[in-house]
Amino acid sequence: MTLIFNQNITNTIIPPVDDKDLREFLSLHNFQNPIEIEIEPKPLCKINDCHNNVINYISKYGGERVIGYYILKEEGKSNFVGVTHSVVKKGEKYIDITPTTHSECNNVFIPTNDTELSVSRFEYYGNHLNYEYYHKQPNP
Repeated sequence: MTLIFNQNITNTIIPPVDDKDLREFLSLHNFQNPIEIEIEPKPLCKINDCHNNVINYISKYGGERVIGYYILKEEGKSNFVGVTHSVVKKGEKYIDITPTTHSECNNVFIPTNDTELSVSRFEYYGNHLNYEYYHKQPNP
């Protein structure tokens, strides 16, 4: 798959789940409410491979795969990036098992009802919402 996107947003942070700008953006675009999820990296899980990490984890330990968006905010602005992300749900608890490169202990996550991946990320920049879709490479 090739991902093609104009990345306008830089210097991002993980916003608090009750961020006023985030709540306004989500209600304006009919997203579910964000939840704060503890990051609990598991052995054999790889950075930037959340979908496979979750599928492999659930096949061994059980749970449910939940697809949604991991949210980042441009520091000091009302711009957001949502990256498609998979987490594990066990009972009522959501767990992010994928290791990260940042120092935070929690992620802000917006669950979706998606069962397939079509949108790889979105950007909300300058009051415009842009989606990036997964593109399949043709077979050589």
